[in-house]
Amino acid sequence: SYAWFFLNLLVVGFLLFNIDFSIQLSHVLWLQFLRGIYWVLLGSWLLIQVYTFPFLIQQDKPSLVLALRNSVILWFKHVIFSVFLSVAIIILVVISFYLYPLWFVITASLIGYLTNLGVVYLLSKE
Repeated sequence: SYAWFFLNLLVVGFLLFNIDFSIQLSHVLWLQFLRGIYWVLLGSWLLIQVYTFPFLIQQDKPSLVLALRNSVILWFKHVIFSVFLSVAIIILVVISFYLYPLWFVITASLIGYLTNLGVVYLLSKE
């Protein structure tokens, strides 16, 4: 899980840095296009992470590369379910910001449970 955390930190940090850099140079037309690509990559990366940690938990011998690969495959194989799960997680996080003291314990645990339940459910369907 530490490797997963640091990889996320690296990828999200890199993409946010590039988005910020392209905003500062917004007068350059091709950088505006590139900024859109960075936003799409950031959104895609975050959506794929919904399944990555549960795959790490489910594997007999944890492999981050295999978990990321399986996450991408599962996400695109079950797009409708994945979109609903991602929207439910986003709604849960937004609501929990209003319940600030409970956010860390309840929301993080519930997101972990929902994503693990989603992976187990989708794998049982195959």
